[in-house]
Amino acid sequence: MKKVNLLIPVLWLGAVIYLMTVYGHIPNQVGTHYGYLGTPDQYGSKASLWSLPLIFMLIWGVITLLIHYLPVLERNIKGKNEEHPRKHKEEMAVVLILVELGAWVLFVTNVYYLSQGQLYLPPYLLTVILTILLIYILWLLIKRVIRLRKK
Repeated sequence: MKKVNLLIPVLWLGAVIYLMTVYGHIPNQVGTHYGYLGTPDQYGSKASLWSLPLIFMLIWGVITLLIHYLPVLERNIKGKNEEHPRKHKEEMAVVLILVELGAWVLFVTNVYYLSQGQLYLPPYLLTVILTILLIYILWLLIKRVIRLRKK
């Protein structure tokens, strides 16, 4: 899981390099928020595209630090844990990876369509990403309920 988590900055770096190569082909005004049909309902400068990789790298950094140090802090405060902090770390890492990969796919797809001169984002894309994330979170909840009933 650690290696997959370390792949996230490489993916965002690749997205930034891709953005640099197609930046000249992107219109000056781009969609900053897309409706459920995949058409933009808010617009902004194309320079705003640079902020998304930075924001998601900041989120990745903060959550990665939390994943690493939160169990240590929790053990120091509560003493010995009943639950295994390793499982919690792994579950949080998977959620982080799913969110980051989903955001990366949406960003790269958006940049691709913008470089083609289209203000469009496939509507099914966000639905698929959110469905995958929801299924994983529901699976975690079901797993915990089953574990609690066994106790």
